[in-house]
Order: sequence, then C-alpha cells, then structure tokens
Amino acid sequence: MKTESSLASGHIPGLDALRAIAVLLVAFQHWQPSSLGFVLLFGNTGVGCFFVLSGFLITAILLKQRGKPFWPALLTFHWRRAVRIYPSYYALNIALLAAGIPVAWETAGWNFTYTTNLYIFATAEWIGNLSHFWSLAVEFQFYLFWPFIILLTPAKWLGRVLAAIIVLSTATRLGFYFGGFGATQIKTFTLNYFDYFACGGLLAMPAVRERLWSLRSLFNKLALACLALFVATGLARNSGLMDVEAAISIQLILLLVFTTQFVFLTTCESHQAAWKRLLNFAPLRYLGVISYGFYLYHNLAGSFWKIVFEKLHMEEPGGITRLALYFAWTTIVSVISYHGFEVFFLRLKSISRKPAAADLTPCISHPKSAI
Repeated sequence: MKTESSLASGHIPGLDALRAIAVLLVAFQHWQPSSLGFVLLFGNTGVGCFFVLSGFLITAILLKQRGKPFWPALLTFHWRRAVRIYPSYYALNIALLAAGIPVAWETAGWNFTYTTNLYIFATAEWIGNLSHFWSLAVEFQFYLFWPFIILLTPAKWLGRVLAAIIVLSTATRLGFYFGGFGATQIKTFTLNYFDYFACGGLLAMPAVRERLWSLRSLFNKLALACLALFVATGLARNSGLMDVEAAISIQLILLLVFTTQFVFLTTCESHQAAWKRLLNFAPLRYLGVISYGFYLYHNLAGSFWKIVFEKLHMEEPGGITRLALYFAWTTIVSVISYHGFEVFFLRLKSISRKPAAADLTPCISHPKSAI
C-alpha cells in the first residue's frame, strides 16, 4: 500500500509488482506459444504496460525539473537512465558476440545503437531469441525525445501536446495498416507506441489524475469493454475472420486503454482488496525489482536448456515443466545480474542530484477504491 512516505522517497511499491506482472506476460508468450497466447497477445500486453509505466515515471521525474536550467536537467536525466540500462544490456551483447552467436553478429550495429526495432521493421523479420530487443530500442528512442517535449512545452499546452501525440501515434499505426505494412512492422515502429508513453505522461499530471478519478466509473467500464473487444478481435484473427494486420492494429488501440487503466490503478493508494494484496505480494515485488534483467535474459532460457538436454541426451520436456525450468534459469541469472553487477552501477546515480518525487496527491487522497 502506497503511503505519503513512499511518495516522498519517490518509490511506489505497487509499481514493482506491476513490472513483475508485465515481464511474466512477455515471458509466458515467448516460452509457451499457443493459440490462447496469440488471442490475448500476452507479450504485447506486458510491453504495453511497460511503455505506459515508463511514460508515467519519466514524465513525473521531468515535471519536477521544469523551470530549472535545461541542459543540466537533461544531462542528469540521461545519466540516471544510462547507469540503469546500459551496463547489463551492453554486457549481454558483448557476451553474445564473444560466444559467437550468429544473429548477435548480424545485428550487432543495430543492437549497440538501440535501433534493433528499425532493423526488424526494415527486414519485416524477427531475429530469433534477440527479437525482444526491439522494445528496448523503442524505450531508448523515447528517452531521447521525451525530455524536450516535457521540459520545453509551456505548462498550459502540455496536456494538449500529449493528447495530440496520442492521436497522431494512433493515426500513424492505422496509416501503416492501410499502407500495406505487415504485422511485424506495425508492432515494432517507434512512433506507433508514442501514444502509450503519452498516456502514461498524462497520468503523471495531477489535474488529469483528478479528472480521471472523478470519471473512474466510466473509465473502468471503458477499460473492461476494450478488454472484451481485445479478446474478441484475437478470436476473430485466430478463426480467420480478420487478417493479422487488421487485428494487430485494432488490438494495440484497445490495449492502450486497459494498460493505461492498470497503471492508473496501481499508482493510486486506494485499491480493491484483492488487487492491493497482489501488489504487496513480496515475491512479486522482488521480481519487479529484478525485472529489467529478467526481461533481458528470458528469451535465452530456451537456448540454455536446449544445450543442457542435448548434453544429457534427453528430450526437452514441455508444458509446465518447461515453464518451470525456463523461469528458474531466468530468475537465477537475473538475481546474480542484479546483485552482482547492476547494483554497482545503480549506486552511481547518486552522482547526480535525485529528482523530487512526483506530486500524486490528487489521486491518493481519495479513500475509496478506484475499481
């Protein structure tokens, strides 16, 4: 349960649990592909949550820097991002190159410059167990542009600018569909996700949160309706009633609404009892803490266990056993990565001045459940 003290420290415990849920959704679809997975797009749901959450957190940080000298604020922002995301990402890429992984060498220039999504877009082909790097590239590109939008836009125009980005990004995605681009291209182009970041950005604005709270009943019904349509669209896609590109384009719009609702509820103090208990479940929150490493490494679990079972001259198990093995390996590697490597670089954040916590009082002041 989030308290005033957690806001003062700039840390909202429930967000760790949301990160864990998001990364598990991504991992599940990669580890156990099924018709159900394609209907619900577990991976896209998890990535959508990450994007909305990033928009919320990054905007909240930048809003506190408004009015300060632009370039020092920008450098501080990028330093704090760099020590969090670069070390383990580049270490993994160097390790893959050292191991002689063909796809790592083929896409090295793109991976090292955080443009993997553009490579996938240009080739319209996924790149095996490094395909998940596309979302990290989109996130990096978001970091490049977003400070200019938040720090330089006049306060009275900021909400309108973010709303315009939502409209333009959604229109771009639909334009890609009508322009004949494939599903892989629609799913990986940077601008097609700026509406997610912008929705998260709006959630970081106290006036918007107050308005959402006053309309919470309508917002809840809209989110549930979008979820139902999301599933129906997936079923139509699987049954051949709708082509893949059309289904993906529609599902990504519907996904935007209910992932925004997830983040909104999680950043409110008042939750329904069951949701609150889930957000405070200690193992889930810890998984959220190590979720960046979990996301980085999870797609390599299959290669690891394939080698192990080949050495043992055994057939790799399926079903729940395979999921358990993949989860165990990824968790162990992520724990080692976090405590043995990432934490060292996280301490370097203190070199820059820590931004003040975002002002979320308009939301947390309400005592009743938001759902």
